[in-house]
Amino acid sequence: MRINVLIFTIYIQKLDQEARERSFQRSKAIGEKINKTKLKYTSL
Repeated sequence: MRINVLIFTIYIQKLDQEARERSFQRSKAIGEKINKTKLKYTSL
């Protein structure tokens, strides 16, 4: 029973790390999009 809990905990932590990585990439992409839009309007 304890081993199952340990595996489950490791799995959750791994999943959480992947989710954090995805959200970081998403926020980075959104930031780049905003910067491109700003450049487009400031260069006019």
